[in-house]
Amino acid sequence: MKKFVLCLFMIVSAVGLFAEIRYEQKDNEYECIITYKNDNLKAVNIIGSMTDDWTEPGVPMVKNADGVWEYRFKMTRSREFYKFYNPATEGETAYIEDPEAQETIDSPIGGKNAVAKRPPRKVKRVVTVVEEVEEVVEE
Repeated sequence: MKKFVLCLFMIVSAVGLFAEIRYEQKDNEYECIITYKNDNLKAVNIIGSMTDDWTEPGVPMVKNADGVWEYRFKMTRSREFYKFYNPATEGETAYIEDPEAQETIDSPIGGKNAVAKRPPRKVKRVVTVVEEVEEVVEE
């Protein structure tokens, strides 16, 4: 079993697959950046709850300066669910699970959906301290 896992790791590393989710906070909103590296695909789409509710073929990802497929969106909900989608393939084989997903849920059509979970919002709280003023009347 250990040899199998090691071989699988070596194959995935050699092929150059990886995925990552990052979040950037701007004011009180979060932008989610999902990246996916797969040197074997000429195009990659992302499909999920944030892309017109799973309508095929999803939304095309774009290659960033590092040559990695990327999709950015504002997180309006606390969680979004997604898979990658190969537009050159049809049917169930077009769906690609996120190989690096930190959290997944069962998909109603089979397999797993990855979860993008918005971090807790950082809110600046302003507290105003009012000193009690004593009124003194001189006679």
